[in-house]
Amino acid sequence: MVVCHGYQVLYSHFKKAQKDKNRTTTKRAMYECLQNREATVVYADKLIRRSIAFFECLKEQPGTKTLEAKRAAITELKVLESNNWPPEKYVGYGEQEIEHLCARFIG
Repeated sequence: MVVCHGYQVLYSHFKKAQKDKNRTTTKRAMYECLQNREATVVYADKLIRRSIAFFECLKEQPGTKTLEAKRAAITELKVLESNNWPPEKYVGYGEQEIEHLCARFIG
């Protein structure tokens, strides 16, 4: 029912999104497919549900970039453990790791 009443708004949104250069090629292609005159509401619903399922999966299982970032943070945190400190400490020990940690968690 909402689709019927909001058709003009949806059409306008899909048309703009299809040409929006700030969106990825994949996203633009999805909007183009949804805009296709052959696409039915049922097919569009299927595509949207598939996209939602994909993002929910990413939420449950982090991707490789997320895992890399977590590993890097863990490696950088090791500088705070005293048993990892070198016997001959110098003033700048761990400074770079601390800067990376601050950037990661603060900014």
